[in-house]
Amino acid sequence: MKDARGQLGQGLDDAHRKAFRTALATVCTPES
Repeated sequence: MKDARGQLGQGLDDAHRKAFRTALATVCTPES
């Protein structure tokens, strides 16, 4: 149970990181 929860947490972490990077790239794009 603990392992599964850890894996889920890692997955969410990766998703949040990707979303954050995408948002950051969008904000940092000069054309926008």
